[in-house]
Amino acid sequence: MRLRAEWDGSEVVAARVEARPEAIGPRLCGLSSAEAAARLVDIAGDSPRAHATALRLACAAAAGEPPPAHDERLATERELAAELVAEHLGRLLLDWPPVFGEDARPQRNAEFHHRLLRPGQTQEALYALGGEILDLVARELLTGFFRRIRPPHTLAEFIACAEEGGILGSVLAALLALGKAHPPVGGALPMLEPAAVAEWTRSGSAPLPHAAETGALARHRHSPLIRILHVKGHLISARLMASMLDVADGATRMRHPLFDALPALAQAGSPASGVGRASVDSAHGILLYSVTLRDGLIAACDVIRPEDWNFADDGPFLREAHVWPASARETALQRLHALTLALAPGVPYLVELVGR
Repeated sequence: MRLRAEWDGSEVVAARVEARPEAIGPRLCGLSSAEAAARLVDIAGDSPRAHATALRLACAAAAGEPPPAHDERLATERELAAELVAEHLGRLLLDWPPVFGEDARPQRNAEFHHRLLRPGQTQEALYALGGEILDLVARELLTGFFRRIRPPHTLAEFIACAEEGGILGSVLAALLALGKAHPPVGGALPMLEPAAVAEWTRSGSAPLPHAAETGALARHRHSPLIRILHVKGHLISARLMASMLDVADGATRMRHPLFDALPALAQAGSPASGVGRASVDSAHGILLYSVTLRDGLIAACDVIRPEDWNFADDGPFLREAHVWPASARETALQRLHALTLALAPGVPYLVELVGR
């Protein structure tokens, strides 16, 4: 995916998505469910477990199979949560620090990455690993926030917590120092609601919104910590903070899958005979699969990736990537990189800033 913005020396005046990844759905048509699963390994990109789960659940629903047993659902939720945590940590420890001149933490990331994505782990192993992740969030990522008796209630208190330490405290403080974003062009978008997605999986007459945002901010927008930043216009910082909260939620799911306070990551339904739909919440946002089976083969397959929302022509990236002042090219490029990272694309991307 290639993202291109234009800068006139004082303002980023235009932005567009010039190249998008090839659609997945058409490449699965004509295949059996097993053949499609094998092909998906090579074309899914990030979140392979999320893609595999969505395809499997959609195909099973289309074939009229009964829902997975409870133990199978628990195992699936643990594996999806571990993948979500691994992908968030990769961005938080490797990608975010260099944007603001900090050192990446490849060794720390590697310590967790391989363990999180190791196949066939026992329930006990994932439970223990989830506890280590929760310690990482409290002791290393957001140290300043956990040293306080009460959470911050104002932006000034929030900045003070960020500056008190933690791997990402200084990154968050530097991001806040860039200043709040200007109002998105065309207004702020609604968040993609899990209830709307759940209804879409079950009903052929339930439309999805034309434009929306999905991802960590959508999941955590009601958190008091996120609301402080969101209301004050610090949208990029709100997304970064939400991704850290997502790590903690993912670790909790590894320990207590299908916990009442946290919605399931995967769900599926059949809105019509021979049609199956599934949604999976990943680190990048909600992933949707719709499959039509005919004579045991996939006759139609539509895949909506999180990037199809967040980097759509009317999506949050293009609404926020331009019409804001930047007196230096480096500052403009830094904000563009931060905005892109905050929207967590699950495909390779390139950010270009050209003069006008």
